[in-house]
Amino acid sequence: TTIFEQWIKIYIESQNNTMEKCLLVLDMAANHISKDAIKLLDDMAISYILIPPSMTPYCQPLDI
Repeated sequence: TTIFEQWIKIYIESQNNTMEKCLLVLDMAANHISKDAIKLLDDMAISYILIPPSMTPYCQPLDI
């Protein structure tokens, strides 16, 4: 969770407030759905959706 949160903060900082609307697509990894990570995404106004379990290969064909 800590690494994921750091990644989010670094990504936001790298955008220098020029970030357009985007959607972060996440799998159901425990660090992606932790209370702290979800709160951080909400606090930073980052839109996100979660890929249902066992659906990653269908949503990310390059991972097959």
